Amino acid sequence: MDQMLIQFLSTGDHADLISFQNRLRNSPSHSLNSTFKTLPEMLGYGRGLTPSGDDFICGFTLALHTWKDILFPGEDVQPLVNRIVQQAFGKTTSISANLISFAAEGGADERILNSIQWLHIGSGACENIIKELLTYGSSSGIDTLAGILACIQVSPVF
Repeated sequence: MDQMLIQFLSTGDHADLISFQNRLRNSPSHSLNSTFKTLPEMLGYGRGLTPSGDDFICGFTLALHTWKDILFPGEDVQPLVNRIVQQAFGKTTSISANLISFAAEGGADERILNSIQWLHIGSGACENIIKELLTYGSSSGIDTLAGILACIQVSPVF
């Protein structure tokens, strides 16, 4: 799946998301504090009502909410999440800020939640998940998936 995602992201405006993802993955000791210092740089990055950077953050915070006890056991993530949500309302569109806030509480579009479920239990084919995500905005589905995968990659567990 990572190869498929990289293929989608390596074209056009999404190439910088790979750079962000690599910066997060290579952050010192996979700490959430250093990760949450990088995420605000992504707020408002890109074009449209929900810029790519915001979609990425939605995916990251949704994965963090969904798997915080698995990915970051014993860490209190809520103050960091609250800070990024607060920053979103001052730095990006109202729609994006509200979607980030919603994701931080575990909410998202059904297509995004299907991808979370697919990653969690592996139901369905990867190709079907990608096709479904491609129908979510012009790039929002894939950008959100990139954020979900980045959250998994920065976990000290993996």
